[in-house]
Amino acid sequence: MAIEMIPEEQAPNPAPGIFADYLPETVAGFDSPITPGEIGEAVATVEALYPEDSEKKERKKEHKKKMSKKMKATMERFQGMFTDGITGWFHQQAVVSGHSEWDLEEKDKDLIADSLNFVMEAFNVEFDFETVELKLTSIWWVFVYPICAFGIVFLNKKGAVDRKVSQDANS
Repeated sequence: MAIEMIPEEQAPNPAPGIFADYLPETVAGFDSPITPGEIGEAVATVEALYPEDSEKKERKKEHKKKMSKKMKATMERFQGMFTDGITGWFHQQAVVSGHSEWDLEEKDKDLIADSLNFVMEAFNVEFDFETVELKLTSIWWVFVYPICAFGIVFLNKKGAVDRKVSQDANS
């Protein structure tokens, strides 16, 4: 299909003002305030038209509550791992250098843990994320789970056997 150019002399000339014929002459009807009842009715209408959206929002809120509890517990464990890593570094220094002075006493470990807790609370560090709802539907997921479980156990055991064989060969 070719695009044709119509010369301006032959182009139809719409009458001015035709585009606004449906508009009122004044803005008298546009300045009336909207009452909260009308807004609530509109929201109720939207929820009535799309009930799955309100159900999805409710599920998302509930999931976020559960996840925030889990995330807080996970972050506490992570913070503990960070603290353990720092104290482990001091212990490693004691082992490598042969100076037991590097080893931390319990009060020193507590001091490091408290200092990290202080920073996290002072800056109100929180981890939050938007959850994604994903539904995987396939019969093959039923088979993938035991195959993956077998593979993980097999690889762990095979690695342990290989290490044992290499240790016996070195001895």
